[in-house]
Amino acid sequence: MIRMIGFRRRTATVVVAALLAVLGGLVLTPSDIVHAATSPCSVLTKDVHLFVHQKKEVNVLTYNSKRFAGLNKGGYTDLGTVFRAASKTKGLRAVRVLYDKRNGDRIYTTSSSEIKKFTKNGYADNGIGFYAYSSAGSCLSPVYRLNKGRLHRFVVSSADRTALVKQGWVQEKKVFYVAAPPNSPSPTPTPTEDHSFTVAVLPDTQNEVLRANDPRLANRNQWLVDNAKSLKLSFVTHTGDIVNWDTPDHAQFVKASAAMKIFNDSGIPYSLSPGNHDTAAVCPGGSACPGANTRATVRDTKTFNRYLNGGTADLAGRFQDGKLDNTYSIFTAGTRQWMVLNLELWPRTEVIAWAQQVVASHPKANVIVATHSYLASSNGQWVIYPKKDYGANSPQYLFDQLISKYPNIKMVLCGHVGSQAHRVDTGVAGNRIDTFLLTMHSNATNPVRLIQIDPVAGTLKTWVYAPANNQSWPTWTVSVNGLDFE
Repeated sequence: MIRMIGFRRRTATVVVAALLAVLGGLVLTPSDIVHAATSPCSVLTKDVHLFVHQKKEVNVLTYNSKRFAGLNKGGYTDLGTVFRAASKTKGLRAVRVLYDKRNGDRIYTTSSSEIKKFTKNGYADNGIGFYAYSSAGSCLSPVYRLNKGRLHRFVVSSADRTALVKQGWVQEKKVFYVAAPPNSPSPTPTPTEDHSFTVAVLPDTQNEVLRANDPRLANRNQWLVDNAKSLKLSFVTHTGDIVNWDTPDHAQFVKASAAMKIFNDSGIPYSLSPGNHDTAAVCPGGSACPGANTRATVRDTKTFNRYLNGGTADLAGRFQDGKLDNTYSIFTAGTRQWMVLNLELWPRTEVIAWAQQVVASHPKANVIVATHSYLASSNGQWVIYPKKDYGANSPQYLFDQLISKYPNIKMVLCGHVGSQAHRVDTGVAGNRIDTFLLTMHSNATNPVRLIQIDPVAGTLKTWVYAPANNQSWPTWTVSVNGLDFE
């Protein structure tokens, strides 16, 4: 018999916990029971979004949805919920927002000494942004601060820290503690509008075909087929480096061909872009073939075309008959017409002239350009690559002569370097052009970029998901509103 005399009012959860403790033969103190009944994370209910201005590289952390539209108009990209905090509650510390109007930098801190230091250095105290814990605890996750000169960024996940460090950011310290973000974006979301559809982008898959028993390339393709209905998957494209190098038995191409056949068998339309590793310019080991004229061998795609020319039924046209090096595909989705234009890396002048004719002759098609090399990191920023390496023309030349000239070109997809990036440019007609890079060169998993578009609502959302281990990268999620489609 349990006597309740001497206990003050407690929640039903505490009473049940006490009963279970006694009946199970355990002896817990009242403080133990209260602690077990209340998780530190239970008071952290506000979804804090991370907004990043890609050009200025400054960030905003806020749960105030009334600010979202204004931040999007101001050039900030909503990267989604990065953690959960509180609006106000007992036992938490106020996280104050310090703002430097000289460069737009924001610092989030609970430290009174830091507030004093940064305000002396020209930052304005803009008040309380949210509430968090100042020390570690069960279920809590630390927020890390990184810097690049006088700029600062804040992340939770190790993947996001690694990605920023690769881009030149330096990790400083843990600044406060929050609840980890809610479950990663669902890999098979149910679109909220009938007009939405999805385009899947396969990044450099070269490390997935090195071993005969590596299932990752086929696993990703089969996952896309299995989830095509829930994703409303309309098209799949590849930005190049499908294989790593050729061998006398062409084993990597054979493996890649078998994986691509999964799309053929399911009827899902797809297209491919050749990367440098898909050409005769790269020899076993992954380096340029010694003694070869790489400007010539980078255009030698005989093996690429021999083994990967099986999805051509979905192509609307090619630069050269029988070759996949430069192609375009047409499909209809979301009540609009779409074109995926796949171009060779560092394209030849005659290829760009052909692409101009293709785009100009389809003014009502919303064009997505996919090519292997396009963006590069320079001084901590992602820029359009100004060099042509051992090709014919640079990505900057491609932008000037094609991508910026036609207002129906809406997007560029690329890989080759880095991990992931998003860049926004403006065409000569004042139109917006979104560029998405995804590379990673993973040895462990198989990421795919999913781009969900609603052309009627004018929205785009893209996220990265790896079906091999059910992994997502929440801070790589990009949501854009107010887009115009043909």
